[in-house]
Amino acid sequence: MREYPNFPLVGVGVVVKRGNKILLIKRGRPPLKGIWTVPGGLLKIGESLEQCVQRELDEECGIKVSDLKLIDVFEYIEKDNKDIKYHYIIVEYFAKYKYGALKAQSDAEQARWINLEELDVIVTTEETKALIKKVEM
Repeated sequence: MREYPNFPLVGVGVVVKRGNKILLIKRGRPPLKGIWTVPGGLLKIGESLEQCVQRELDEECGIKVSDLKLIDVFEYIEKDNKDIKYHYIIVEYFAKYKYGALKAQSDAEQARWINLEELDVIVTTEETKALIKKVEM
């Protein structure tokens, strides 16, 4: 259960680089519905973190990546007036685009390659901006 969980949920996020651009998706469901973030999702039982990265990129964007590198661990906690509504521990990776035609799928409303300058004009989070800045361009 994603809302009001009994324990934190583990997920992955991935900063994908293609040339001088970064892949972002516009989230199609809560939390952060309508916000541009890096793609990712929840870990399934028996799945490695790296397998989760590949599966989520395939499901959300239709692409494959290579050269996965761990860059951060991020915790997202959202409270409301009742309780903890969301609690995620996100393992963040960097990867290089390998192949595939980019297409928003699954819970991604949109997907696109952006230049770093565009980070200041799209609706995203400060955490997403900070994560992208950790990656050497």
